This record gives sequence, structure tokens and C-alpha cells, in this order.
Amino acid sequence: GYAALAELSITIPPGDIDSAIEIAGFAIDVDKDNFGAHRLLARLYTFKSGLGIGNLDTDYSNRAIREWQTVVRLDPRNAEGWAFLSEFYERQGKIEDRIAALRKWVGAATPIDSQFYQRVTGGRRNLAPETATALLAEALIRSGKTAEAIETLSPLVAEDPDNEAAIGLLREAIAAAKPAPRPDQLSTPQ
Repeated sequence: GYAALAELSITIPPGDIDSAIEIAGFAIDVDKDNFGAHRLLARLYTFKSGLGIGNLDTDYSNRAIREWQTVVRLDPRNAEGWAFLSEFYERQGKIEDRIAALRKWVGAATPIDSQFYQRVTGGRRNLAPETATALLAEALIRSGKTAEAIETLSPLVAEDPDNEAAIGLLREAIAAAKPAPRPDQLSTPQ
């Protein structure tokens, strides 16, 4: 009931975010694993963190991360949770954590509702697995893991040969890859 009241307090004008946060907290007091309350808090803290406008508030970012971590603990295939964790980790410079979150997002269930994520990302991204795959490949390229990036992108390009963004990333990964030494270039132990 509290989780529903928290949702109503932001959807019915005047839309009081602080009241919604307080009421969602009551829901968690009643049931520490209340998925709806944790997801609502994660969204509200994400909104208050400034992630969508690029000016991160550290306190609200950390709160959002904790809530999204709880969301994915309760629902390990939650694409929205993994997507937001990857966004926060990127902003914090946590490359390996971001890559791990992106890998989980690639294997997550495609959600019906992706409006909040699209709104926060300025409409640039959706929660589709293809988005996660492209972001994972990009993160792998940046971290110097070009062979993994090529492995990640190849099926995406094979499935959709008109995907110009994926083709561009694949070209970038191939250009950045270090060629494997030829057998005649390998040194032999003496």
C-alpha cells in the first residue's frame, strides 16, 4: 500500500518527490525487499542526482546506486537497473564495474517500460539489448579490450548489417586491435 501511495504522490499534482521518497521508505520499513518501493526510490534518487543534466550530486548518486543495486539483487534480469548502474559507474570512472553492469544488461529481459531511462538519457538511448551491446563494445574499446569488443559487436552487425553505429564501432575496434603475432614472429625458448 505504501509503495502505491508513493507512486500516487508523484503522479497526482503537485507531484511531491520528497513525500514520495518518505512514503516509499515506509514501504521498505514494512518489507525490506519491496521491489516497487526500491525501484521508485532508485528512480527518484536518480532524478535528484542530476544524472540526466550532467551535474551529479554525490549524495543522491550514491543513494540511487544503492537502490539500483537492490533492484538488481531482487530482479537480476532487470535491464533498467543494470542500465542505470552502468550510467552511474561511467560517471564515477568505475570502468570494470560499468563493464560488468553492461554485461548483465545485455542478458537482461527487455522491459516494457523504458520511458524513464529514455527521459534521463535525453532520448538518446533505450533499454533494448542492442543498446546495451553497443555500449558494452564501446566500453571494451575504451578499456583496451578490443578483441572482446569485436566478439561482442560481430553478432550484432551480422544480425543487422544496416546498423551503422555498430559497424562504426566494429571498425574502431578493428583499427585499435593489435594484430596477433605470426608464428614465425614468436620467440622460441632456448
